[in-house]
Amino acid sequence: MNTLTATNVFRLRSPEEPDMPGLILRRRVEGINRRCQPQKIITSRFKAVAGYLSLVDTLPLSRGAEAVELHYFHPHEQLSDLELQLALSSGGLSSDPLAQLWDNINHPEFSKAHPNGFHWPDSRGWRFMAFYWSEEKPCVTVDQHNNDQDWLKSFWFAGVLQPVSLFRPSLLYRLLLLRH
Repeated sequence: MNTLTATNVFRLRSPEEPDMPGLILRRRVEGINRRCQPQKIITSRFKAVAGYLSLVDTLPLSRGAEAVELHYFHPHEQLSDLELQLALSSGGLSSDPLAQLWDNINHPEFSKAHPNGFHWPDSRGWRFMAFYWSEEKPCVTVDQHNNDQDWLKSFWFAGVLQPVSLFRPSLLYRLLLLRH
């Protein structure tokens, strides 16, 4: 029986290590333009755009720093949008779509080895943006998930750490970060 412990679920991974369930990859993202128009940036930087680019207009523009540390994790299983939201919050993370978009724009090669995405809710359900490679070029898809659709198990997800609370699982995560 393969059981994950808290130590290996939240252990940081170096870029040289193979992908393993629950490992975290930290990436510093700088120069985030929080006043940007994501649709223009996407069309100017990506050669292949699939889906409904107009959905980007529903993306909540977050306030935040121009530099953040994203914590990417790879669950190695299909997740529904609700399960993804639970995984983020139980790890003490919150999604930062602009930071993740900016990371993929400035480093498109990252999505070749680490296809990744994020989602956001609106009045009609879950919208998502996914970054990956196809036919040797970086691609982005903007679309909506129906209730019966899940994220593919090959995808990575990211968030920024939330403030520490003694009553949240994120405290365990942060303590383990300090050990490594």
